[in-house]
Amino acid sequence: MYNIKKKCTCCLSTELERFIDFGDVPLAGSYVNHIDETKTFPLSLSVCLNCYHVQVNEYIDKEYLFKDYRYLSNISMANHFKCFADVISERFGQNLNILEIGSNDGTFIDLLIQGKNNVVGVEPAVNISQHSINKGHNVINDFFAKDTLISNGMSENSIDVITASNCFAHIEDIDKILDGVNYILSENGTFIIEVHYGPNLFESKQYDFIYHEHMYYYSLSSLNALLRRNKLNIYDIEFIDTHGGSIRAYVSKTEKQNISFLKSLEKESEFGFHSFELYKEFKTYVNNHLSNVSKLLANLKNEGKSIVGYGASGRANAFLNYANIDDSIIDFMIDDSPERANRFIPKQNIPIKPIEFAIDKKFDVLFFTAWNFVDQIREKAKNLDYTHELTVFPVININLKNEVVVAR
Repeated sequence: MYNIKKKCTCCLSTELERFIDFGDVPLAGSYVNHIDETKTFPLSLSVCLNCYHVQVNEYIDKEYLFKDYRYLSNISMANHFKCFADVISERFGQNLNILEIGSNDGTFIDLLIQGKNNVVGVEPAVNISQHSINKGHNVINDFFAKDTLISNGMSENSIDVITASNCFAHIEDIDKILDGVNYILSENGTFIIEVHYGPNLFESKQYDFIYHEHMYYYSLSSLNALLRRNKLNIYDIEFIDTHGGSIRAYVSKTEKQNISFLKSLEKESEFGFHSFELYKEFKTYVNNHLSNVSKLLANLKNEGKSIVGYGASGRANAFLNYANIDDSIIDFMIDDSPERANRFIPKQNIPIKPIEFAIDKKFDVLFFTAWNFVDQIREKAKNLDYTHELTVFPVININLKNEVVVAR
């Protein structure tokens, strides 16, 4: 079901240093129908001492990882993709041939075709791709690769813009992806990668974003090393807010770089991202934070408080398992996705319910488990009957509803 990678994905160095181990945990993207269905896998991280790329050590078989997937783009990413579609239109115009790697439920395709573009989606998850196919989209239900493109009749150098939003860190054999990009991208075309920014994750201690599906934690320097090794070149970057801090890299087959990109590379070194001490400190922080959160939740339960979580995201799934928070602590989780509702958080056995389930319930604490969407959740939960709000990222806060009163 999994294998251990012994080379750096970006530079192929074998100088990998392990710095944190989360033990045996379920997949963050798994939401089980029954409490006895849970499978667990070891999860640890290493950093390459050559290019300082951070990667998961244990790689789950992709057929198991992504053929049945429970994430829908339209639940949390619709506004982001609207802005992204506008950026593509402003930069590259309309009437483009566009291919989206990891097209999910077709949310982005819906927006791209409004610009009179010819759009192809590639999505391996059978259940998720069907949402897009049902809309009439042109979707290849398979893993993106050169062989996949050829077998589906796609011509070499035929695509003007390729996008990969929040999926580039999910692919074990990334060289195979880039081989496909080199095949299908036109000579003057652009490959746009949106991916969580590794240095931001470690600086802001977002360890809930670490899980099996997120195999890689790219810096600009490691992403640059990977792309150049595959004869591709970053020519522009943008820092965006997605998922607590991401980068949008514009990539071409031609040699060109801008000054802002080069300056950003320099800043990474100044930040200390190229020092192993950063990762040792990160491990210490994670252990202390997990202990503090567990104590706080135990104290709340001992005080007789009822706790309900909102947002059964992959991040929440991961965190609840790292902290070993189960159904004895959290009564149930609320989630807006029909793909997750009426399932369970794996191993911790916390039931997941649609918001309608909570409408007539009275409880004490609403725990914002999907903390990076706190404003949206607060708006959706404004009519729920609770007295306190809890967040544990980026810092631990227990508040009266809509009013911060104490930080621990």
